[in-house]
Amino acid sequence: MQVSLNDLRSLSIQAYKLCDRERELHFERLGIIQSVVEEMFAYNRFKLVQIPPLLPLTSSDNKQTHLTVYRIDDYHVDITCEPSILSIK
Repeated sequence: MQVSLNDLRSLSIQAYKLCDRERELHFERLGIIQSVVEEMFAYNRFKLVQIPPLLPLTSSDNKQTHLTVYRIDDYHVDITCEPSILSIK
């Protein structure tokens, strides 16, 4: 997938909005055990199906039971194997 000029402009606009926030947002990267992540996202069946494929991506020995969760203040929590981009409105 190739990133277009419009994609870069959109990301730049979002980054400026993030920088212009009146208060600083706190980004946290958390390592949480699988069972807690499943409990956190029990309400969202789409997130639950993402959990098993993410486990092997976080460890080379395939015995990893922790997942990376990114928390941005009280606005956003997501599971991912890489940093997250939040759209600020």
